[in-house]
Amino acid sequence: MLAFDVVEQGRGRRHRGAEVSVLRKIAGHRMRISIIIPCWKDQESATSCAAVLAASPHCHEIIIADATPDVGAWTCPHATVLRCNPPGRGSQLRQGAEVASGDLLLFNHADTQLTPAHLAAIAETLTPKVPGGAFMKDLAYHHPRLAWARGIVLRYTRSRGILYGDQSVFVWREAYDAIGGIRPLPLMEDVDFSDRLRRFAKPGKPLLILDPPLRTSMRRFHALGYLRNRLQNLIFIWIYRLRLASPETLYKWYYASK
Repeated sequence: MLAFDVVEQGRGRRHRGAEVSVLRKIAGHRMRISIIIPCWKDQESATSCAAVLAASPHCHEIIIADATPDVGAWTCPHATVLRCNPPGRGSQLRQGAEVASGDLLLFNHADTQLTPAHLAAIAETLTPKVPGGAFMKDLAYHHPRLAWARGIVLRYTRSRGILYGDQSVFVWREAYDAIGGIRPLPLMEDVDFSDRLRRFAKPGKPLLILDPPLRTSMRRFHALGYLRNRLQNLIFIWIYRLRLASPETLYKWYYASK
């Protein structure tokens, strides 16, 4: 069995959490991955994503956490559609996680091209001693001029980089619960969760950053341009971390610029 160190927020002192039986739970049977897909006016992409992932033997269930307004009830042959309220990616992911029953939770954007090969990589690599991780982005696809920097980006991401939502973050259920889950923030929910997951990981046991590399829709970058989009994201992250504005205010600014 495995014991995790938990940092008690606000008091700055460590205490030993209750032992969790991850090893016992996964011994003798295939890893059960619950895939949670937030959806906002993108039912077609979410349905296509679910159809691809359902073919994996490691896929325990797929939950589409949908907050699209005025669409009524709809179904997906390969997933459970969970109607969420209020809308907001953090809230939707949290609601999806609350009903998930797998050993491992994986959060995947509807426009991110996750495949059974990615699930197999998790099953073959992740151990109970590591609370979770994410996938490397396909730099050669997203930013061809930066393909040469893949090794640098990989080392940085493994050691201290933010695990962004479009990297298909995965985490053991026990670790997710121990750090309080994804907070229902309207923006920066991935930055907040990544920071807490890194603090939770034991020294010398970094989070996993796996291949195959992930590809995500380039719609945002085509609309704004890569440099503008990247600069805007970095500015928002530092405003959030310096507590110069709330996630609610950042949400209004972010979508006002779209």
